Amino acid sequence: MKRTRIFAAAAAVLTLASCQEFFTSSFAAWAERDASVPSGLTAAQAMNIADQALVNCDTDLARALLPQMADFLTGTPSDALAAAAVDTAVLASGIGEAFGEALAAVGTSIIETGTIDPADYDTVAAILASVGVSADGFDIFTFLETNYDPLVPADVAALAAMGITAEDLALAAAALLVEQANLDAVTLDTLIDGSAVLTAGPNYQLAESMLDLAAALDPTNDLVSLANGWL
Repeated sequence: MKRTRIFAAAAAVLTLASCQEFFTSSFAAWAERDASVPSGLTAAQAMNIADQALVNCDTDLARALLPQMADFLTGTPSDALAAAAVDTAVLASGIGEAFGEALAAVGTSIIETGTIDPADYDTVAAILASVGVSADGFDIFTFLETNYDPLVPADVAALAAMGITAEDLALAAAALLVEQANLDAVTLDTLIDGSAVLTAGPNYQLAESMLDLAAALDPTNDLVSLANGWL
């Protein structure tokens, strides 16, 4: 089923691109020790910490940084800061970590066959239970919805120039849909097998917006088309 192939595509993307070797720097050494962040960060400091969280695939550090990142977007952020905030929000949702764990638990056959065996639905659903979108993450994704129109070519070009990718937005959408499923008390195995019926609540609607932007960035992207299968 196409809905289950999202895991294979996401796992492949994350395995190949996301977890690079942790850089050596004073900020990196600090971030490795402590998943908390000091208050009152400057934008430059926040982006530096966000970089370390992304390089190290540190979901806890991203979650600690997220409130300050969301606050920065209430002003007039630079493109670089907005992109760092989006990266932080995606990482903080835990969706990337969950996909990676699913790959490790289910095996590489999900990449080779593009499907998840029904016998593994419960395993993957249990892993997805750790995924969530906080109010700060929701606000960051709303910033994109508010400021970038998928029907305006200049807006789409601006997102691409910022380094925001279709994969980023598809992962954001997936996390938002898991959040909606949790709010609806829908079991996640039904989300995986395609039988879930979700309420068109705020998380669902924002997921639709993220996927509209993702499709505008790359309409042929497999991860985008597969994420659409969860709607």
